[in-house]
Amino acid sequence: MKFLSALFFLLVLFSCKQTKYGNRIEQVPIVDDNQDIILSERDLIPEGVAYDSVYNEIYVGSIYKQKVISIDEKGKVRDVITKKQFGPLSPLGITIDNDKGIVWACANTAPLVNFSNTNYWEASVLAFNLE
Repeated sequence: MKFLSALFFLLVLFSCKQTKYGNRIEQVPIVDDNQDIILSERDLIPEGVAYDSVYNEIYVGSIYKQKVISIDEKGKVRDVITKKQFGPLSPLGITIDNDKGIVWACANTAPLVNFSNTNYWEASVLAFNLE
């Protein structure tokens, strides 16, 4: 356990750059862009995130809402894959295949999270056309 704590501390330490303000040194996270996106759906519970370099959009999978949304460079949010398309499954991890125009989703039933009324667990890898 001490090893994991030390490893976590080192990861945090090396993911920050040091800046000096007067006599004190402060840890500042390394961030390339200051633009934040605040989602209006507070119960979205993001699980998987992927970037589409063709359309310059971020895709976010929601385990609770059982859907995938996209966020464009202006911050506009839209549903890409809906709960109806997922059925009782929830997206856990997603990736984009830009060459084929496909969103790949690792999806599972999650009866404790999305209340899918299933009494079993199921795992699938699904492909959805982006167009």
